[in-house]
Amino acid sequence: MRILFSINHPSQYHMFRHLAKHLVAEGNKVIFFIQARGIIEELVRFDKLEFRYSSSKSLRKLFKGKYGIVIRGIISLIQQEIRILTYCLMHKVDFLMGTDIAISHTGYILKKPVFVFTDDDYVFTKPYCNMAYPYANFIIAPEVTDVHNWKHKKIAYLGTQKSAYLHPKYFKPDVSVLEKYNLQGTKFFLIRLVNYDALHDTLHNASSGLNNTILDRLIPILKHYGKVLISFENERDDRFKQYSLNIEHIDIHSLIYYADIFIGDSQSMHIEAALLGTPSIRSNKWVTSKDRVNVIDYVEKKCPFNISIPLNDKDSLIKKVQYFLESDSKQKAQFYSKQFFEENTNLTDFMYWILSEYPNSCAEYKINPNIINKFH
Repeated sequence: MRILFSINHPSQYHMFRHLAKHLVAEGNKVIFFIQARGIIEELVRFDKLEFRYSSSKSLRKLFKGKYGIVIRGIISLIQQEIRILTYCLMHKVDFLMGTDIAISHTGYILKKPVFVFTDDDYVFTKPYCNMAYPYANFIIAPEVTDVHNWKHKKIAYLGTQKSAYLHPKYFKPDVSVLEKYNLQGTKFFLIRLVNYDALHDTLHNASSGLNNTILDRLIPILKHYGKVLISFENERDDRFKQYSLNIEHIDIHSLIYYADIFIGDSQSMHIEAALLGTPSIRSNKWVTSKDRVNVIDYVEKKCPFNISIPLNDKDSLIKKVQYFLESDSKQKAQFYSKQFFEENTNLTDFMYWILSEYPNSCAEYKINPNIINKFH
């Protein structure tokens, strides 16, 4: 088989990496089309998988700000359409999988099976959904995720995309990271601060997360119990530089696993912390949005030591951190993580079955959706 994956975000690469390596080991041809973001390239190179850029590396530098991001998105989409279509024509790709609009259009033109993946509800990603879903053959999404008018195309599973790479069958924490980052024998706390420069952030005016005022209150409390590590997408005030975490990105999940508490404005890492058995607090604009992020609500219900607190409720955030510090929250979070994987879908194995048994697999799923219960 020849399979093309097209992705935009590091967590999306993680979602497919074990599937891709399994396919390559069996002699299949795999290619990743990626955005020109250093983290993704670093990860793909680490796994020694073939990749190409789906759009120009210079776009992020040329187009910034609210309108620049929209212009960048349009130009990027045009480039993706051309590059992916050209590659498929030259290399006779059998399947297209990923999170890009372009694969839907290419597959539709060439009459090749297209599997688009999402765990975002329609209300948050309308432009993507409206341009991708009409042309895709299948939409693979969590059972709780709303795909609007395309439910008939949905292949639903239990859980979240993150279970594809954090399932105990595939994820083994690397204890050597503790020595590597001088963390052995100590409690440590991980804070993640992201940029809000994705197109969906711009369209929803999500421009900020945890700010310096919260950090000023939070850090002294955490320092009393252990080490504080901050992962920045952009550096903040100079006084926080001493906490800056400069790591190889392949190590991040092991660090989250061993951390005693995770605090951040990252949606993805909040879910990852839950699945890795680390108590976590998410604080960003989406917490108080009238439109709920269904997959986060689902994970927080299953993992009650992973919670969301509004940005303006600093006192509640501090109180919850103190509660986590003074209780056996880590042990309890690990219990709920183990239970989560026992109840939800092993997404990597499910995806492999879909591909390896296609088209019978999709036909069988449509007749009996409960077949997902075979994959835990």
